[in-house]
Amino acid sequence: MKENIKKTAIYTTLIALLVSLLILCISMGTGGLVAEAATTPRYAVSFDYTCYYQYNTSKTVSSSGTGATSATVTNSAGGSTTISIAMYGSAASGSGTLANGGTIKSNTVNIVLTSGYEWNTMTVTNSSGTEVGKSSNKTLTLSNLADGKYTFSGTGYGRGWNPNPRAYATYSTQISFTFVVDTYVDNTIPTISGASISSTGKYTNQSFTVTASDIGSGIDKLYWMAPNSGSYSSTTSTTKTISASSANGLYRFYATDKYGNKSLTYYVFLDTVAPSGTFSLRNGNTIASGGSTKEEFSFSATDSGSGVSKLEYRTPSSSVWKIYTSGTYIQPTEAQGLFYFRATDKAGNTSTYTITTIHPCADGHTYVPKVTLPTCTAGGYTRYTCSVCGSSYTGDATQALGHSYTASTMTASCTSGGYTRYTCERCGDSYTGNPTGATGHSYVASITEPTCTERGYTIYTCTKCGDSYRDNETAAIGHNYVQETVSATCTEHGGIKYTCTRCGVSYNGSQSEPLGHVYVTETVAATCEEGGYTKHTCSRCGDSYTDNQSQPLGHNFIMTTKEASCEEFGMTVYTCQVCGYERT
Repeated sequence: MKENIKKTAIYTTLIALLVSLLILCISMGTGGLVAEAATTPRYAVSFDYTCYYQYNTSKTVSSSGTGATSATVTNSAGGSTTISIAMYGSAASGSGTLANGGTIKSNTVNIVLTSGYEWNTMTVTNSSGTEVGKSSNKTLTLSNLADGKYTFSGTGYGRGWNPNPRAYATYSTQISFTFVVDTYVDNTIPTISGASISSTGKYTNQSFTVTASDIGSGIDKLYWMAPNSGSYSSTTSTTKTISASSANGLYRFYATDKYGNKSLTYYVFLDTVAPSGTFSLRNGNTIASGGSTKEEFSFSATDSGSGVSKLEYRTPSSSVWKIYTSGTYIQPTEAQGLFYFRATDKAGNTSTYTITTIHPCADGHTYVPKVTLPTCTAGGYTRYTCSVCGSSYTGDATQALGHSYTASTMTASCTSGGYTRYTCERCGDSYTGNPTGATGHSYVASITEPTCTERGYTIYTCTKCGDSYRDNETAAIGHNYVQETVSATCTEHGGIKYTCTRCGVSYNGSQSEPLGHVYVTETVAATCEEGGYTKHTCSRCGDSYTDNQSQPLGHNFIMTTKEASCEEFGMTVYTCQVCGYERT
């Protein structure tokens, strides 16, 4: 017993020594776990974002996105700005894209934020939630990072569009993404055998096993998702076997290594169900496998799983399978007897169907005549065709008719000669004869004089056909400007104006500022019936405006009564003490 304990202790010591030597060798070598700063591409980082508009206490989402490398969002005062994030190691060489959750091979990380917001903040925390860096600028440098997963949180914000100056309004955008620092020198991602990186690259109708491997840190987990499932399952084993009795459909696999590197997604399509086939007649009816027909028929197959990959058929007189195109019609007259059809899907499942053909005219042909009349160059005949199977023969031949030509004359033009065309009135065949020469052009000249900016030229036009060409160009004569001084007004600039005496085009030279209004104030007092106001009138141009309006004062009446007499009516008179206005 003591001897066994001694041996165990010795073995433990030896193993510890070997592990220590291995770590030392790895640390000194080029493929070890030594964390160090590195030159990386300048990555465009994929990030998630949400843009908010806040008015007082009400906060609404303006826009959002996931996995973006660039996002145009609303910024200060309702304008727009484009946000992007770049990341690189201790130095940058070249460019690339870093997915959300991707790996950077450097323990020094530089983060650069592009943003048009007035204020910006950036914070990075490790997998434990501890802050490892923060910046209120648009750049952040992190040094001596340990290998692992990190989370970036950023906010850009600025003053929002605000219809009420007493209210509080802001626009802000929250940005987030994760990244993994992995300074392990072997940066290969895991791979999976027994599957394909193409969703249409691997089909099977048997049980299958996929195996994950990683030449670096080793496999951490192998993930798989069954058909019609919305989530992945995982195992720490490097293999996963799917039984042929499992659900048919597309299986997805990926693996991660112990440093967080993720493999590509791999696929296997399990399909254990053979295709189904159908025989169809030209009239739309169908025939079950094993049936017979005198009519032309076609074959088609469907497969609810991996899909049909190949259709084949075998004629009654052959033992060789040939490729068949789905839906192609076969006439029973081509061959009579037992036809075989075979459908194969992409997983290798096959199904076979048969049909027997019988010649449609086994009891005799039914011929229908079709008469072809003679033409100028070909004789006529009658073709007798069987309406059931299509076999035919010809008879009742007649001679060709020959051509019957009529003449039409084409008159010569300036550039083309004339001729006579002879055309057959039966079939349209034609030929030409009696050629004559072209008559030539007869040009007259039209002169366009030069202007200040346009060249002069002569246009020569043919009086017969309208053809024309341009010649004798002369240079533009240029502008002839005269100077005019324009005085400034209260609202308009003054200065020097130059005007061409030939064409009237003008431009402004040196200018003086408008003089501005000189207002004289006049106060009009309110009366009983009209309001008062102050009128301001410019002494230069007469422009005016009013302000300080007041309401009319209203009448202040006193009442006087006049008694009626023998000859006059009595009345009451109301007299305003202010303006003397009376009413009875």
